[in-house]
Amino acid sequence: MFYDCRLTHVDDGSPFNFTELIRRAALRSQHRRQLLKARITNTSPANLNIPVTPVKFEYKIDFSIGTPRLPISAVLDTGSELVWTQCRPCEQCVEQVTPIYDPSKSSSFSKIPCTSPMYAYELFKQFNPPKCQYACAYGSASTRGVLATETFSFGGKHSAKLTFGCSRESRGDFAGTAGIVGLGQGKLSLISQLKFNKFSYCFTPFNSSRSSHLLLGSRANLERSASGEAPQSTPFLNDTNFYYVALRRISLGKTFLPIPSSIFQYKASEGRGTVVDSGNGQSQLPQPAYDVIKKKITSFIRLPVRNMSSTVGLDHCFAVSSWPPHPAPPRPAC
Repeated sequence: MFYDCRLTHVDDGSPFNFTELIRRAALRSQHRRQLLKARITNTSPANLNIPVTPVKFEYKIDFSIGTPRLPISAVLDTGSELVWTQCRPCEQCVEQVTPIYDPSKSSSFSKIPCTSPMYAYELFKQFNPPKCQYACAYGSASTRGVLATETFSFGGKHSAKLTFGCSRESRGDFAGTAGIVGLGQGKLSLISQLKFNKFSYCFTPFNSSRSSHLLLGSRANLERSASGEAPQSTPFLNDTNFYYVALRRISLGKTFLPIPSSIFQYKASEGRGTVVDSGNGQSQLPQPAYDVIKKKITSFIRLPVRNMSSTVGLDHCFAVSSWPPHPAPPRPAC
């Protein structure tokens, strides 16, 4: 039997010039070398591509924990450090879609001794937890439990032993997931423990059918688009657990708003600045900047304004008479 197999180069038909084609070929070779080296030495992979799914106003990743593997999901959070999941026995657990992880049924679970200096880690000390427990807070949500190590599996391919929080007491709304995966810069975050020096993510809109992706390692590179357009980037301002960026100005349409840049100025000693936080479903601004934007938007949208703070938590909504359709009375829409 004879097969006629035709091969097409990966950059065939692309708009890249000769220099860019050479650069892309060199990068592919370097990525390939890293991947082969990781397989030979049985270390962390050169890269990981983990699907990300929208849930409510957060984004979650799916993975497995324990031996045998238990599939669970957790909120992806660049604004925190700890990786944790709810565990049995639960003194107080919030509702989650997947079964709650039971460490007694996993052969790879290992509780960290109470004498470990990990319990004195600065992240936990600020919440003053009881002896031999960790505690973390996320605004109106929180978690408390014991520290342990366990096998985590991502994408069905890569497994790693991670230190994590085995939560026995959880409060708040975690969008039906089992916990949180922290991507901060601290030593307990997923990035630090997997020893990846870079990551990137692309979040598609909540109503989109396209998948979002979390890229870890060598795949998290700034690449030109198919049209040859160079990517835009901005540096982080510090190396603490939070990712601060320099916000200078805000425009509405093509007009820059009269907001002093000093309002957004980064000051580490005061905890001031603009933080990139994937665990927050809304962009939040200092009151002076918010007031300017609110006033400008109101001048464009000539509809009755409604304060919906007590119902949906938003103070500046507009009453749209066409929703829902008549003959129902008008309802406020944010």
